Amino acid sequence: MPAWLALMAAAILTFTFTACSDDEDIENEVTYTYVFTEISASHPDFLEEKGKIENAFKSALGATGSNFTKRGTVEECDEQVYAACEKACNSLKGEVWQGDYLLEVTNTLTEEVVCMAVFNADNENIFGGSSQVAKENTAKNFTNFVKKIYPDFPAVQSGGLTCTDFKNEGECFAFMYNQIDRDDIMAQKRFRGLCSISSEYLIMSYKRSDVKNGFSKLDIWFRKEKGQPRYIITFKNPN
Repeated sequence: MPAWLALMAAAILTFTFTACSDDEDIENEVTYTYVFTEISASHPDFLEEKGKIENAFKSALGATGSNFTKRGTVEECDEQVYAACEKACNSLKGEVWQGDYLLEVTNTLTEEVVCMAVFNADNENIFGGSSQVAKENTAKNFTNFVKKIYPDFPAVQSGGLTCTDFKNEGECFAFMYNQIDRDDIMAQKRFRGLCSISSEYLIMSYKRSDVKNGFSKLDIWFRKEKGQPRYIITFKNPN
């Protein structure tokens, strides 16, 4: 698996478009943004591959960087955008990728990720979306887990935390996966493929190897909690 380069949205080409409502009622317009939130830059053809993915989504969404409108409620718009993204992903089936790419489409009014798409060198291409309730439940589950390790949550903690509740990395990984709500399909697929989760509630990255003084490590940032606390937890064998 190539090394990942996490890129901030401001540093990546971001396309904004307006969907829903052909009338002049500005309150009925919904703005969306899609952005590569993670991208592999470790091979010479990554710009070409990235461009191929972008073009597929532009075509399906009707986005050129300028605004466009459609009639409908926010929910109807989200459904239309989701369907368009699924169409874009289907058009890319059969492609072989040298790099790894994660693209997310966000409704900027609700701040909800409508859908995400993963294209990687292992050909484990992933597409999906999750409900707001499911994402909230996932965040609650991870909150409860961190509280058991650090009762002062959500207070800031420096120096890192240690957990010895698991015998090995496989057991730890399974536990982390089970904290994801069963209806949070997008998080499930992303965690299986990338060992990470990203939503408006939390950003989490799980490292499965090459961990100093442990067999795995969790880096988790709670975006909705007071102070937006971030914790780094190293998992060690209890023995």
